[in-house]
Amino acid sequence: MTTPITYVRHTKKTEWGLGMLVDSDSTYYRYFFEDGETRSFSAASLSFLTEATASAEEIEALQGLKSSRKRSDPGKK
Repeated sequence: MTTPITYVRHTKKTEWGLGMLVDSDSTYYRYFFEDGETRSFSAASLSFLTEATASAEEIEALQGLKSSRKRSDPGKK
């Protein structure tokens, strides 16, 4: 299994913003992005992601957004 990158940006979908790893298993890596969506990537599609440096403020904002989405939609991770 590839070692997942914690913070990423998609090379083609810049409008998604910063992504944070929220889950991974032997098949997929799941990232929560600033646009409020969680997206799954197979190991083969990780080439579309680049490692991102995230400031403490960005990390806090992303975690807060994820928490607020989780409360408003219990079906989402």
